[in-house]
Amino acid sequence: MGCSPSHLRYWYWIFMCKGLAAGNALVPTTACTVSIVSCLHYRSVTILIVWMQHHRMFTYLRRTNNVLFVLNRFLLLGVTIVPFSTALLAENLQRSAPDRLTAILVYLCTYILLGSSFILLWWYASYKL
Repeated sequence: MGCSPSHLRYWYWIFMCKGLAAGNALVPTTACTVSIVSCLHYRSVTILIVWMQHHRMFTYLRRTNNVLFVLNRFLLLGVTIVPFSTALLAENLQRSAPDRLTAILVYLCTYILLGSSFILLWWYASYKL
């Protein structure tokens, strides 16, 4: 996954704002850097695992239909939400309890959606096709 200029500007803004809030003009806070880097790492690993499992699942299928395509799109919708929820979590880990709780719930709901769509897709492919 490459970094577009808009991504670079966004992360530069995050680093600078967190650094300025801590009193350092050019150095971001260590906790902010660690949380953003770890969230980005988990996001990349999650998308890689989902892609590998999706690829492996579809190697077992002999036929498809429209319902399977709709369920597959539901799974891919969950994958597209992962970067948003991860960035939201990384941005709000250092904030107050209500903001942090909201970010954690959005992150949790994203992975519940992702896991549920995988289970539903596999169930349909195994028993209905």
